[in-house]
Amino acid sequence: MVKNIGKVVRDFRCLGFTSMTEDSYSSAIIWLLKSKVYELAGDDYRIPVLGSVNKWIQVVPLQFLHALLTYLGDSVDYDSGLSGLKSPLASRPSSFPGIGVPSEALLRWHMRLEYFAYETLQDLRIGKLFEIIVDYPESSPAIEDLKQCLEYTGQHSKLVDSFISSLRYRLLTAGASTNDILHQYVSTIKALRSIDPTGVFLEAVGEPIRDYLRGRKDTIKCIVTMLTDGSGGNTSGGNAGDNLLEELNRDAENQENADYDDHTNIDEKQAWLNSESWEPDPVEADPLKGSRSRRKIDILGLMVSIIGSKDQLVNEYRVMLAEKLLSKSDFDIDSDIRTLELLKIHFGESSMQKCEIMLNDLIDSKRTNSNIKTSLLNAPGTVAGQEEAEISHDVLDATIISSNFWPPIQTEDLAVPASVDKLLSDFAQRFHQIKTPRKLLWKKNLGTVKV
Repeated sequence: MVKNIGKVVRDFRCLGFTSMTEDSYSSAIIWLLKSKVYELAGDDYRIPVLGSVNKWIQVVPLQFLHALLTYLGDSVDYDSGLSGLKSPLASRPSSFPGIGVPSEALLRWHMRLEYFAYETLQDLRIGKLFEIIVDYPESSPAIEDLKQCLEYTGQHSKLVDSFISSLRYRLLTAGASTNDILHQYVSTIKALRSIDPTGVFLEAVGEPIRDYLRGRKDTIKCIVTMLTDGSGGNTSGGNAGDNLLEELNRDAENQENADYDDHTNIDEKQAWLNSESWEPDPVEADPLKGSRSRRKIDILGLMVSIIGSKDQLVNEYRVMLAEKLLSKSDFDIDSDIRTLELLKIHFGESSMQKCEIMLNDLIDSKRTNSNIKTSLLNAPGTVAGQEEAEISHDVLDATIISSNFWPPIQTEDLAVPASVDKLLSDFAQRFHQIKTPRKLLWKKNLGTVKV
């Protein structure tokens, strides 16, 4: 085959059609390479592709080109230049499998095919980036391939323009729920940070999402829900909110360590090494935002930027925490305590003080309930069999809150049976004896009954 093709190429060269003949066999090779990239890539984002593509290039098209160029006599050594100077390509890989030391012409073909393969895979992944981010982190291999392709081609602006267009068409619409938009935004943050740790492209892509979410009335509530109930209202499964908090905790620790390293223990030699490794921001970077400010942006910081201020988020969290605690039928608040501790890392102790008191009220309530039940059971004057005739005090659990630190609670009149009213009265009287001068004011409309 090589011999037959070589004869045709040589004859056309004699007729002066050198460029036409090269275009013919190069277009066939490019078409075959494109088909191979499409075949290997497909819609499975859990398998890396670049390694397989590069191996195929060396095994199939380069072997053919090596044989063809050798037949045509186009294999040129590095030292054969008339000036006696080595080609800059001499620094490229010294050999290929089954070929040995490649000629300069073959190296140029390798670079050409490699660039086309990277560009083709890059365009495929950019076209499916929305689906890839939906499946993140399972789709991490596809993200890593895309990162390497962009580093090779430098076509980052193509990613930004294409993904913003996909977001506006498929996500930022009235038919998409706020929960879905927020979950996709969090996945976008994580995926784009893998591609671009500087955060330049995240700035460009995230701004339309943030602008759209600011117009949604339930954005604050959905963000807080993601931080409190784990699922963030996403009934499709997973524990996205909890994983998000762990991610936030890691980000906070990394940023604290980075800030410490940036400002302390940096001697003159280290400062010089840092300056030598400095690189300018990409052209897509916003000149109004410095590199350091981008590196410090964490996921919760981006969420706060949607809302406008951390006070609004803290107030909404406090209201939702109150609703959640008041609806509990037990005193299990371990997950809520963990959430609060993580939020303290970002908002500080003082901002979360009222929320901490609310959780402490639940802890104290559990202890107080136990003490009051024990004292009522052992109270003098209790007649044997009386507990059987009346409602047992064991069935009552009271959530005792410090009203000054909780959000306003709506009160409604509710008439309860006389036996239940007696139970509440005994409980309140014993509480006053133990916690003098504090008294209980029942919010009967907030209670729950198990029948």
